[in-house]
Amino acid sequence: MKIDVYTYDDPKRWKHHSQFEHIKNAIHICATKNMKDGIVEAYQDDEADEFRNVFTFRELMDELLSEWNSPEDQLKQYLTLSRIIHRYATEKKELKDAFRNNRSEILETIRFLTFTGVKPADFLRIDPAGEYLTEKEKLFHQIWFEVEEQDPTYIGIRKQLIKGWSMLEVKSKLNKILQKEHKSFDYTINKIVLHGFYFVTPEQQIILQSLMKSGFEMTFFNFYDQRFSDTFDFTRAFISEQFQWTDYWVIESNRKLEKETLGTAFLSAFEGEEAVKESTDQEVICYDSFHEFLNQVIIPYYPIGKPKLHRKDVQLIATNADMLNDILVQYYPDKFAESRNFLHYPIGQFISKIHQMIEGSSLVLNEDILISTFSSGWLYNPISKKNARDYTYVLKQLLPFFGNCRNVHDWDERFSDLLRYYDEVIAAFEEPGDNRIVTSVRSPFSKISHFALTKKQVEDVQYFYEQLIFIAQELFDLKQEEASISDHFQKLLTILEERNPIRHSNLLLDEVDIIVKLNEKLKNIKDDNFFLYDDIGEAINVYLSGKLSKSEDPFIKPFIEVDGEAFKKNKTIHLTGLDERGLPLDEFSTPWPLQEDTFEKLSILHEVLELNTLRNKSVKQISRYLLFIALEFLGTIELSWMRNYLDRTNLKPAVYIYQLGLKIKDSREKENQPKIEPRPNTCEFTELEAQSSLEEGLSDLKFADYLIEYNQCPRRFYYSYILNPSPVFIDDFNHQFMFTELIRLVRRSTGLTNQQVIQTVSDLFPQWTDYKKQTIAQTYINITGRGETLEEVSGNTSVSKARKNIQLPGLSNAIRNRLVDNTIENKAKLENGMVETIMGNTATLLSKPGFHCRFCPHLDTCIEGEFPID
Repeated sequence: MKIDVYTYDDPKRWKHHSQFEHIKNAIHICATKNMKDGIVEAYQDDEADEFRNVFTFRELMDELLSEWNSPEDQLKQYLTLSRIIHRYATEKKELKDAFRNNRSEILETIRFLTFTGVKPADFLRIDPAGEYLTEKEKLFHQIWFEVEEQDPTYIGIRKQLIKGWSMLEVKSKLNKILQKEHKSFDYTINKIVLHGFYFVTPEQQIILQSLMKSGFEMTFFNFYDQRFSDTFDFTRAFISEQFQWTDYWVIESNRKLEKETLGTAFLSAFEGEEAVKESTDQEVICYDSFHEFLNQVIIPYYPIGKPKLHRKDVQLIATNADMLNDILVQYYPDKFAESRNFLHYPIGQFISKIHQMIEGSSLVLNEDILISTFSSGWLYNPISKKNARDYTYVLKQLLPFFGNCRNVHDWDERFSDLLRYYDEVIAAFEEPGDNRIVTSVRSPFSKISHFALTKKQVEDVQYFYEQLIFIAQELFDLKQEEASISDHFQKLLTILEERNPIRHSNLLLDEVDIIVKLNEKLKNIKDDNFFLYDDIGEAINVYLSGKLSKSEDPFIKPFIEVDGEAFKKNKTIHLTGLDERGLPLDEFSTPWPLQEDTFEKLSILHEVLELNTLRNKSVKQISRYLLFIALEFLGTIELSWMRNYLDRTNLKPAVYIYQLGLKIKDSREKENQPKIEPRPNTCEFTELEAQSSLEEGLSDLKFADYLIEYNQCPRRFYYSYILNPSPVFIDDFNHQFMFTELIRLVRRSTGLTNQQVIQTVSDLFPQWTDYKKQTIAQTYINITGRGETLEEVSGNTSVSKARKNIQLPGLSNAIRNRLVDNTIENKAKLENGMVETIMGNTATLLSKPGFHCRFCPHLDTCIEGEFPID
């Protein structure tokens, strides 16, 4: 087994290296995809058959261990682990809860330790008397022991890694990778060249050692600048005899002597050498927030909403890439297709929410589940050809009536009550031929959202609700607390195939692609082990979130991959995250729930674990190594940091920025600030107005009640009567005022006793507690005012003047009366202003923010509305 280590100090001048002719036809395995991309761009020549066989470590590992690395296998492992934790008997509830809340971390720890050869029995070897392990570690050991008893995959992977693979097996896997690129592999090649392994992880070490043991000739081809050995020597500790490699390194230089660079000046300061300091115009830009960075840097290159764009002339790199990518997936979902978060798509939400409906032996529902499943598009009425997605707003109007419902029995009863009220109460205020004005004011219930619909709309929503319950009953066996993993996901697949919206709805191509891909993934979930229904909701969310998939091509690349950029030409690089929290890089965190002492003891038994400890000791040198590459080779580069993002505030620049003496510049001082074109609004309001035949309806809009709202706030009028037939109040806050007004109305209009009045009205508000209803009613029932005063509203129809109390809840009588009187006095002027504004095709009308905003039915919609806390 031959092992060589050669170094170079200029990534762009490999052709001037003594080993170039010896490595150009070898198998090249790169630590990262960015390193692979750089080498391919700089040196691959298919015609000359040079650097034809370039792979990433992840590509090879995924082929060698395809099942172990698949999200589907990890989901099955998660479910098995969850079931074991759930059923583990212990009196220490807080400890058990901690394990339930950290299942993802525990699974990650078990998988990592298993991969590195650690066994549950090793905990007894390092602490035979049970004196040193913490309670968490002891429970972890017991849980892991049970996991391996129930799931043979852990023992299987451990055996496979010990056994390794033959050279032919490895070559077959490499050929399979190349076939995806429509290439074939040359089986005569027996030499592997490794790139970008400036540190080695335990997982990499185990796979690379397996390749060596299978008979390949191994050559590490590492970047190393002998001028700065104090910085670069950290990498020699990883590739050494201690870890079954070699201590003999052939140090070569292929660099072209040029003037001193910023990178050279940077490391010279750490090496204690005098560097010739050239003047530099390199600056570091401070962005005040992520959104400032997004608007000034990212969007100019990648306009939001434009077709998929892959730019080869620019690259974003960050020390905090993981956090930034988590934010950017909301803006650029197409950039994260490989590790796609299915929870951002309707099908993912549908699957996620139906798995949240099981609780013990019953089905439960809440507002989030209903809105998400309705808006997903997966609930459909084949008779009416209607989709629940079109009823999402209707559902929101109904939900206040179901405020305290949880289990299905509660929801069923409440639907029956609501439909009965529509028959017995609401219908009494309806007559055939009622026009818009009469419909909007005759009924005292017309402003209460769940009573302002048609009975048919309520029945349609009930149909979709019942369909959802039926789907959940098909999926879950409510007589059991657990199910077979294979059986459950087969049921899920059947449901998805039967109710696929592709059959009946026009979907975006991206949405169709998502459905097809997810269906294919779900078909791979097969396992005879059982899981608990209580665990499935969280497990499904973890699976659908994409956290179990490893993407090699993130939108913003992590700083540890900057070495790959050094091979590329003619690129503009934006390197951000150069703040006090970003550099030096963070240390490797000890796997939960292990403590450092325990990890060190396990490292004595399994030397490969020392690689993580070594990496922690080297984070400062690694940080300098990477920053040197960035300053030395990346050409056009903007350095920056964000002062505020997520929960990090008032960040200062990294110490290296001060050490370099770079000028700090506020982003607002940048020259040639990019101009971002505003995205066009997809809703053309002028067309909407034309479609609504506003000219024909102007006489309705001049109705005094409507003009009162125009007088109070034109924006409220716009939302109430132009975008909608009539306003309704959805919020519980305003419903309390209407409850009070109904108490007064019934008290004035009937001969019922006070208690009968309270009971009659209270029945219409089952979502509130009796105590709440009694308290409100007893406070106001004796302040009912005089008898009803009617006034004509349209034709021969007259309605009580008290309707304005429901139209304008929350205001004092004095304020309300002044508003009404002022509207009547200025009616002609208000009419003319309203008509002029509407006919002028104004998209939205001006707002008049003030105290009255808190009682407005559109407060959640209006961006200028004033909330009580304002």
